[in-house]
Amino acid sequence: MSVMDPAALPLARKVLDKITTEPKSFNMDVWCESPIDDNLNPCGTTACLAGWTMILSGEYELGKDGFPLELEMMSSADIEKAGARLLGLPLEEVVSVIEGGRSLFYSSEKVAIQRLQNLISEAELAAA
Repeated sequence: MSVMDPAALPLARKVLDKITTEPKSFNMDVWCESPIDDNLNPCGTTACLAGWTMILSGEYELGKDGFPLELEMMSSADIEKAGARLLGLPLEEVVSVIEGGRSLFYSSEKVAIQRLQNLISEAELAAA
């Protein structure tokens, strides 16, 4: 059985598309930031998996910088929980030790992409 709620598949696919087609906008070391050098990321926003999930969900009001307004008031644990909830994942999936000792929100970009692809595939199979 899939860990991801199949109802979250549209958002999960949207996030995966964003982070794979615009890799300069994906950085697992930051929640959300605007780069100083626009050559690094011309769109101006860089975020981690949880950050992009929040931004692309449409559930949060975005400021002029493109970041959810609530972000400044949220702890890292709150951001992780929001990302997990929006992706239809139980919190254990986010904080558990997986993929060589790293969780979904605490991994390299490569591992996060692979893990999200796997979660999407599992949810698609469960929904079929």
